[in-house]
Amino acid sequence: MLVQAGAFWMGRDDGPADEAPLHRVYVRDFWIERHKVSNAEFALFLNASGLRPPGSERRYDEDDADARIHRAQGQWLADPGFERHPVVEVSWFGARDYCAWKGRRLPNGAAPGKRLARARGDGRAQDQRGQVRQEGATRALQELGARCNMTCRTLSEQ
Repeated sequence: MLVQAGAFWMGRDDGPADEAPLHRVYVRDFWIERHKVSNAEFALFLNASGLRPPGSERRYDEDDADARIHRAQGQWLADPGFERHPVVEVSWFGARDYCAWKGRRLPNGAAPGKRLARARGDGRAQDQRGQVRQEGATRALQELGARCNMTCRTLSEQ
């Protein structure tokens, strides 16, 4: 779906140093997937590409209690009843590699914040607790990495 260009407030003045300062950011138009990646979709990727490329980091933390994709009979399968749920326990490397496998790429640091601001309707990106969010590189890694759902962005809209 198209997220139209515009400005939004990013960061905060009353939080950790890596989230300061509160400042206005302009983001160009970009395309982002409408739906988050499902467990079944990510399992297909793991079957095609593997859990860990040689000399690289793990793409998925299958040992975590929250993981809903497991290896059975030589292949990765989404747990029954969780096939269409958004995938969790994906590392940043797994999110990056999945997006490349699909011919896409991860959103840049400010794009998720713009999407949040658009959803709220007042130009401020906030998390579930109502805190203003910093969507720079550190937050993007956290949001798109280990314990988070993931979306991809089309390569043509960089």
